[in-house]
Amino acid sequence: MNTKTTPVCPYCNQEFAPGVYWKWANYCRAAYLIMFIDSHPNLSAWEMHQQTGVPYKDVTGGLQKAREWQIVVTEDEQREQGGKRFRYFAVDNWKDTLTAWENRGYV
Repeated sequence: MNTKTTPVCPYCNQEFAPGVYWKWANYCRAAYLIMFIDSHPNLSAWEMHQQTGVPYKDVTGGLQKAREWQIVVTEDEQREQGGKRFRYFAVDNWKDTLTAWENRGYV
């Protein structure tokens, strides 16, 4: 039997279940994702969703927060069906930003 677990925030242990939201949710999602991106660079949002189990909408919200705080950089690529796909990479000092979030009570 294969049991699937819901990913949780490494700081507050809130589950990233579909439709669940709380005050600092996108900070928590960004914190979870940046740790994943650091060890699994060059993934798209969809690929992160598939590999982490975090709902796609939550992945995009977390990535937007990560981009706002400049803890990720992206490379874009053209999609076969048109448009662009972004691939994500962690910046070197992302841990400093997470420490600041902790100090401010965001995560």
